[in-house]
Amino acid sequence: MAILLIWDELPDPRDPDAPRGKRCTVILLQQCLAHIVQRHISRCDGPWAEWLTQELCDRLVQWYHGESDLDDETLGRLEQLFGGALRESLNRPLVLLKRIGPSRHAWIAILPTGAIFVLKSKYDDSRAHLVTCYYPDRPNLHPPHRRWRHVAHTYIWRYAPIREQGGARRFFMPADEKIRFVQPESWGFDTSARLPVWRGALPDWPAAEMLSPKSKRPRIKLRQRRWTLPDSLEDSENGKHSTTTK
Repeated sequence: MAILLIWDELPDPRDPDAPRGKRCTVILLQQCLAHIVQRHISRCDGPWAEWLTQELCDRLVQWYHGESDLDDETLGRLEQLFGGALRESLNRPLVLLKRIGPSRHAWIAILPTGAIFVLKSKYDDSRAHLVTCYYPDRPNLHPPHRRWRHVAHTYIWRYAPIREQGGARRFFMPADEKIRFVQPESWGFDTSARLPVWRGALPDWPAAEMLSPKSKRPRIKLRQRRWTLPDSLEDSENGKHSTTTK
């Protein structure tokens, strides 16, 4: 299993003080990149060209089909784009940890682009393997800068238990130790209460806001009214209506 890319000195979401505290290393194997290209990028199941550029997507598909090699330029570009998105997610952090065995974790890292990285690691190992990357649940229905919010809401609905509080049904932090929202405040949970409750106010993410630059909307010029309201009831009764020019 050939190692293609390595990212060092990343925040370790397993540390309770993340993104401060322990560091970790993320590894991308050749077979995992092949899986991402074959299952997702080649099928255009998300806005990959917006993130990776169409040129890079084409190069990866050609490599998968054996039509070209992974040259240094292609790997360098992939290292920059994948690594930058991963670092953004772990620095925020916007990561869900799932215990998948007696000594293994699965990480679900939401990226500013609205895609997710799935990683796997052992409890006592500072290394994690990037297993796959994909866009969940029809990303094109949302503006680029809001896709990550939709994905975060999806995982809140999936893993946060619903309970009654004050006559309303609310999401709470899961008591099951198999599921952990890393730094609950980043997910919109209010941790000042005895039981952290989800308020839905996700902090802004500058890296995501850059994906949809704000543009000035053209001002709409209203047509001038042909008739105006009468100055008084007497004018109205006398049939004297003030007019304006067209």
